[in-house]
Amino acid sequence: MNVFHSVRMFCHDKWMLIKVLTCLLVIAHSGSIWAQTAGGVPLPQVVTFVAPAYPRLANDSRMTGTTVSRIRVGKDGGVIEVNTVSGHPFFTKYVLAALKQWKFAPSQQEYIFDVTCRFEFYSPEKCSREDGQPITPETVVSATLPTDILIRTTEKCITITTSDPVEHRQ
Repeated sequence: MNVFHSVRMFCHDKWMLIKVLTCLLVIAHSGSIWAQTAGGVPLPQVVTFVAPAYPRLANDSRMTGTTVSRIRVGKDGGVIEVNTVSGHPFFTKYVLAALKQWKFAPSQQEYIFDVTCRFEFYSPEKCSREDGQPITPETVVSATLPTDILIRTTEKCITITTSDPVEHRQ
């Protein structure tokens, strides 16, 4: 006797049978997704990491944003497929290009999981070094691999003087 026959015997009402079968399908599908995430099976180990660049156009436009990409990794550790789940086109192009270059340790199974990339600005504590030279803009990347990446770039420094240049004319 198979599972569906047992369920059918248990459910005399056909609508009850449909509800039970729907629940079983949802549970089965959830189990396969759960097994491919950090909750079930450990995610693959990143061997080669390439960080997405902060797009110049987004930087110049002072844009921040978040992308979510779905990545499929083969048993050999190579990236088979990367698709955008959500995100602004300014960022997604750079994220997809970077993720396609990732390499993972080989394993016994394929993996499918989401990678979230956040693009943010931060303000430097000061705009010049002790010797008066300007601080060069920098981008800092931090990550909890393989699922979360933070790309932060400095805001442009604006020097504000408290003296009025007209006052100093003679």
